[in-house]
Amino acid sequence: YQGTDTPVIYIDVQSSSQQVTISIENAVGESIELYKGTGMGLSIVTERIKLFNQENESNIKFYTNQAGKHFTKGYRVAIEINL
Repeated sequence: YQGTDTPVIYIDVQSSSQQVTISIENAVGESIELYKGTGMGLSIVTERIKLFNQENESNIKFYTNQAGKHFTKGYRVAIEINL
């Protein structure tokens, strides 16, 4: 992050007796120059969750590019864990 705005990240947790959803969102503003990495982070997380689900017979879901709730322009991901 190399913008002039103060960086803000929102973490939302919603739970019920059947599932927990953790969402993380950060702003993507006009004045922000995004760090262009290798693009491997999201694919690595997706693959690790897939392997974890196979090994533990669980049903964790990972969502990217979710609609922002806190920013007009933002990037949001969510992890959904069924209990």
